[in-house]
Amino acid sequence: MADDDTPTLKVLITPQFDENGLAISLLISLTIDSPLLVKDSKLVTFPATFAGVCTEHELKASDESGELSLVFEDPKESDQSLERSWVTLRNTFGDVEIQYEVSTSSKDQFKTGGPVLGLHSEQGGLMGSGFAIIPVLPPKETYRNIVEWDLKQAPKGTRAVWTYGEGPHPVERVGPVSILRDSVYMVGRIQSNPLATTTTGNYGYYWFGSLPSNIELIKDMHRAFFANAKRFFEIDSHNKEDFDHPFFASVPKGNCKYLAEPPLHRSFVRNTGNTKSFGGTSFGHSYIFNYDDQIDKVYKFDLIRWMTYEMTHIWLGPSVGEGIDWLYEGIKECLTFNMPFRNEGPGKYFQSTVTMLCTRYYTSPLINLPIEDVMKLADTDAYAREHVRARAWAFVFGVDLRVRQIAEEKLGTTRPIVDAPLVSLASNKPHGKVLGIKQWIKLLQPLMGNEIQRRYKEFCKGKTILLPETLYGTKAHYLKQVDEAILDFCINRESFTEGVMRGLRVGTRAAIGNLRNGEKILWSSHEWRCVDNGDATMEAVVERNGAPKRLKYLPRAFEVTKSWEMRTREKQELRAYEKLLREEEKSARQGMAKVKLVTRSSKKKETEMEKGKEKQKENEVVEE
Repeated sequence: MADDDTPTLKVLITPQFDENGLAISLLISLTIDSPLLVKDSKLVTFPATFAGVCTEHELKASDESGELSLVFEDPKESDQSLERSWVTLRNTFGDVEIQYEVSTSSKDQFKTGGPVLGLHSEQGGLMGSGFAIIPVLPPKETYRNIVEWDLKQAPKGTRAVWTYGEGPHPVERVGPVSILRDSVYMVGRIQSNPLATTTTGNYGYYWFGSLPSNIELIKDMHRAFFANAKRFFEIDSHNKEDFDHPFFASVPKGNCKYLAEPPLHRSFVRNTGNTKSFGGTSFGHSYIFNYDDQIDKVYKFDLIRWMTYEMTHIWLGPSVGEGIDWLYEGIKECLTFNMPFRNEGPGKYFQSTVTMLCTRYYTSPLINLPIEDVMKLADTDAYAREHVRARAWAFVFGVDLRVRQIAEEKLGTTRPIVDAPLVSLASNKPHGKVLGIKQWIKLLQPLMGNEIQRRYKEFCKGKTILLPETLYGTKAHYLKQVDEAILDFCINRESFTEGVMRGLRVGTRAAIGNLRNGEKILWSSHEWRCVDNGDATMEAVVERNGAPKRLKYLPRAFEVTKSWEMRTREKQELRAYEKLLREEEKSARQGMAKVKLVTRSSKKKETEMEKGKEKQKENEVVEE
C-alpha cells in the first residue's frame, strides 16, 4: 500500500477513431509527479517496440513552468537497440506532462516466433502490451501507477481494459513503473467472461467479436481452471499432508507454506486472421493468446496445454523481457499434464501429453548438444527454442519419477515430495527472489543424495535422458519404447516466415515431396504440429508457373531413434499387474521375515559355540 510520500505516475489514454468508428491509434498523456530533473537529464526512452514518436514534433512536454523543451539524443554508433531517448534542455519544476500518439505495430512481429509486444488492431479495436505504448521512465522504487481512459468521443458500446482493472475510471496499482509496461491494454467493442467486470475485479477473459468453437469451449473452462491453479500454488496452512515428514525438516517452513500475493489475472484473446500465429505471450498478471485462421485444425488438448502453461506462468514465469529460464520451462511443461485434472486421474489427456513431450524431446536433432550451446542458438534457431523446453521437461520429469520411487520406498509417500521444492521456488517470486537450479538441487539432495548432481551434469552435457517404464503414482499407464523418425524440415525453417523456399537438401523427404528452392510460399501450415506429432505432415502452397500449387510432406529424416509412448493397460492387464505387485510386496515381506529368522538363528548358534569353547577351555585348565 502506498503512503503519502509515494509519487504518482498517471496515464490517460484517449483512443482515436476514424470516420467508420474504428480505433486507429492511442493518444497518451503521462503525468510524472515532480521528477526534479536537472538540465540534460534523460526524461524518457522509446524502445524499438514503438510505432512512431521519432521526431521532436511527435512529443510534447510541459511542467509547471510551461513548455518543456526536449532534444532527441542520437544513439551511439555501437548501440544496436534502436532506442530513442529524449533529454531536458533545462531543469524541471513540479509535475511533468508528456503527450504523444502511438499507432499500430507491424504484423512482422508474429513471424519471429518470439514474444509479440506490439499494439495491433482487430475488428475495430486495439490490443497490445505496455511495451508498445509506455516509454521507459525515470526509475523509482515505487509509484502510485494510475491508468484512466477517456472514452467521451468513442463509439457507443466501447469498453477499455487494463491488466489491473476495467476503465474508463482510474485504476491504481502501487509498485515499480515497470507495472505499466509489463501489462496489457485493450479498447473497442470488447466481449468478456464474466459478461461485465468491475474496476476492482480480479479475473477476466476478453476478446473481440465471436470465438471459434474450440476456444469457446476453453473460455468456459478458463475461470474454473484459474481457481484450480490458485489452489495448487496457494497451499492451505491447515493442509499439511506430507510436510510434517522428517524429510521436510531440510525444507524451510516459510517456503513450504506458500501464500501468494492477492490473486489477479486477465487473459486476452487475439485473432490474427491470415497472419500465421498460434501461442501466446505472458505479462505481469496477464496473457495474450493469438490464433489464426487455422484454429479449426487445433485439438482441444492442445488448447488445454496452452491454458495450463499460461496459468503456471502467473506463479513461475519470469517477466517477458528476462529471457529463458530452462528449469522453470521444464517445471511448467510437467505441470501441463499434472495440474489440469490432478484430482480426477490421468486419463487420455495425461497419456496424450506425455507422449507428445517424449516425441518433442527424443526426436530433436539437438538432443546430444550441450545445453550451453542450445541456449546460445535459442534466439535465432527454432529447433533450439523447442529443444530447451523439451530437454528441461525430460530432466524435471525424470527427476520427478525417480523421487517418487525413492519416496515410495523410503518414506511410504509420493506426494508432495516434488511439490514442496516447487512451492519453494514459486513462493519467492512475488518477493523478487528468483531461485534456480542450485536451490532446487539443494532442496532435493536430502532425498536423492549425489544422484541429483549426476543427473544435472548429464543434462548439461547432452546425455540422453532415459525414462523408466513404471510411472510412480499411476498403475493404469506405463511407458513403452518405440521407434520414431528424427525431426527434420529438410529446408531452412525461416522459409515459412520469409515466404521463399531456400536451403532445400537433395534426397530428403521435402525434395521427394516436390518442393523446390526459390519458389514463393503463399501459405503454410503450423510447424509446431509436426514437432509435437511424428505423423503430422507439413503443408505449403507455393507459386509455380504463375499459379498456386499445394504441396505436402513429412518433415522427418529417414533415420529413426528410440522414443517413448505412454500406453494404457487394459482392465485384464491391469488386474494382472496389480496381482504381480501384491505378490512382489508379499515376497518382499516374507524375505525380510526370513532374513530376521536366519539372523536370530545364526546368533543363537554362535552364542552356543562360544559357550562350548569357553567350557572346553575351563576343562583343559582343570586337567592341568
